[in-house]
Amino acid sequence: MSQDRTQTPTSVHTTPPKLSEALRRMKRDDALVTRPARRTLSQMMPGYERQPVLTLHRPEFSATAPKPVA
Repeated sequence: MSQDRTQTPTSVHTTPPKLSEALRRMKRDDALVTRPARRTLSQMMPGYERQPVLTLHRPEFSATAPKPVA
């Protein structure tokens, strides 16, 4: 065997000139686009109030507080 079969043929990785030029243009145009920053909830929905977070633990009672009736 005179061929080295571990090498990938170079013809597999070549792209047609028109395609590579189009890809270059797309990459250049994409670099010029400035995207707006992410918006916060208050910017998207002014005046919206979030619901309180549900706490899933039992509150600790002090020694002077009355015991809860079960």
